[in-house]
Amino acid sequence: MLLSLVVPTYNVEKFIGNCLQSLLNQDIPSNDYEIIVINDGSTDNSLSIASDYAKNNKNIHVHTQENQGLSAARNKGIDLANGKYIYFIDSDDYVSKNCLGYILRLLETHQLDVLCIRYKKVPVLNDYEASNIHTINNEKIDVVDGINYIAQNNYLNNAWWYFINRDFLIKTKLIFPVGRFVEDANFTANLFSYSKRMASSSIDFYRYYIRPNSIMRTKTAAHNFKMISDYEKNVYDFDTQLKRLEKVDHPKISACRARLKTRQQSFVFFMLVRMTKSDIEISKIKEKLFELKKINAYPLDEFLGKDYNGFNYLFMSFIFNSKYLISPTIKIYRIFRKLI
Repeated sequence: MLLSLVVPTYNVEKFIGNCLQSLLNQDIPSNDYEIIVINDGSTDNSLSIASDYAKNNKNIHVHTQENQGLSAARNKGIDLANGKYIYFIDSDDYVSKNCLGYILRLLETHQLDVLCIRYKKVPVLNDYEASNIHTINNEKIDVVDGINYIAQNNYLNNAWWYFINRDFLIKTKLIFPVGRFVEDANFTANLFSYSKRMASSSIDFYRYYIRPNSIMRTKTAAHNFKMISDYEKNVYDFDTQLKRLEKVDHPKISACRARLKTRQQSFVFFMLVRMTKSDIEISKIKEKLFELKKINAYPLDEFLGKDYNGFNYLFMSFIFNSKYLISPTIKIYRIFRKLI
């Protein structure tokens, strides 16, 4: 078994069939890969649709569990996977056709721990064509270790952005933190930092389907408070990783840690944006910032740069870093929001 495709599934009856069909429309034999659907307590017809696909395709397996969230579903997929390589796909997204053969050749030829691919945001559920599959057969693949990769690339957090050697993943002992949003940020950063052989391909593979009611577009107050809490947890997780990397001897470790510091402070920045839009007392916000100072995650002195730039970032960072401006700015914003 060369590849395990893990599909966490929860109440996506409109999308799961399209996702599974895209995983079947590939250019490798069905006995070379498995599709593991983790039904995370769906209450709609997602399980029925996935089960029908499993009845007609021997390489699709469905596991059902009580609802525990995306991280728990991914962790279960890791436990059940048999493939040499593992890949996570969100069940409301899909992939372009006839790409897995090329991707597996890259993984095998270069003996990679991690292979990153490209993605495209799409508003439709039928964009299966890989726009560049016929033009990249001779693409140059640069293999580096993970410290080098982080130092040189503004990588994505998302777990669907890369394929992983399963033995390598198991050796890292990394799992997704259960019960969190943005759960793959620290998982990805840690995974990459342990890698000895990783690379990027320009293969146009993943289709990120834009839908208005996805988790990341939910705007309820409860969701906002949850996001704030999870952003804060990510900040402290990055602190743990940064301290671990202090002991690593590598020519690019300073650049690697600098990028991870930027990533850490990005979560502080977006946490403050959400706090501004919330009803959290300003005194509570200041208390949070006081605690973040202790781990050098605030002020946002390493946030702006190659990865985050532009007037909006510059202006908001200036406000957030000023002890004289942050409180009145938040007050004015909240008053203005109520008026409109």
